[in-house]
Amino acid sequence: MGISDMGWIDICMGEGIPSLQTNCSPSHLQAVVSELDVVIRDVEGLKQQVHALQHPIPADNKDNNKLRGEIEKELNRCLHRCEQLNKQWEFEVSVLKEDLKSLKQEELKDLRAIVSENRSRLSCIEADVSVLRQLIPNHGVLKKSFQQSQSLLLQLKEQISSSSSSSSSSSNSSSSNANIEDINNLQITSQQHAAKIDALRRSMSAVENKERKREEEIEKIISEFAAVKKTIQHFEPTMDSSPHLLQIRESLNYLNQQIKDGQRQTEEQMAKNMERVKWELQAVHAEINQLKQQMVALAAKQVSSSSSSSSSSNSSSNSSRKKA
Repeated sequence: MGISDMGWIDICMGEGIPSLQTNCSPSHLQAVVSELDVVIRDVEGLKQQVHALQHPIPADNKDNNKLRGEIEKELNRCLHRCEQLNKQWEFEVSVLKEDLKSLKQEELKDLRAIVSENRSRLSCIEADVSVLRQLIPNHGVLKKSFQQSQSLLLQLKEQISSSSSSSSSSSNSSSSNANIEDINNLQITSQQHAAKIDALRRSMSAVENKERKREEEIEKIISEFAAVKKTIQHFEPTMDSSPHLLQIRESLNYLNQQIKDGQRQTEEQMAKNMERVKWELQAVHAEINQLKQQMVALAAKQVSSSSSSSSSSNSSSNSSRKKA
């Protein structure tokens, strides 16, 4: 940038003052701009004096010649000062350019740190979210099955209580003791099934809590990546020429592929887990049906024992009547 580029010769030749873009200048350039303004005002005053002396001057007018020499000397001094200020301005602009470049590199480093920090978290969270979304319909089916199992257990408890009351009124001590032992075994089995159902219910509650926490983490990660995306869009014009931004884009593509791979592996693991849960649920239903069959057999046994005891009592009463 030379003196002619800055417009100083145009000032001296009467072409006018060029407009200076000082709105976007940094604070450490304001002193240079202020000094340039002072020099411009001095040059304007000298320019007016030069125009006043452009008329023909008599040969014996020594004062005018002396004044002209002083004005030319002052004008040369101002031009020299303008040259110095021009060089200082170029130096300050180069320093500002380097500062902006270093600031841009620091922002790119921050972006890379954010991407590397959230890479593992995103891969894990996205896989867990896909699994939890698949668990939502199965959760409703399991809850309905738990309610049915709980109602069946209540029915079994009622049958056990009625069986215990009827067995206590039986006259045969040996059969009542056997019935009491069977009832105790059935109570223990029903308590075990109730414990299994409670454990399944707790596991489903844990799954729901985990799903809620994962959703909160996903919302947080989405907001962070929205900020990253917004910052990357700030450097969008230099995306093709900046190796740091290209590396960030490659990291994001790698992260997306890693999320897809983790989602596929998690779906396979989820299918295995669902098969195991279904098998356990079928086992619980089979044991409940077995309990029902045992209760039916126990009730039939009690009915037969009560009928035999009543028949024996009737026969003994008839024999006593015959003897009388």
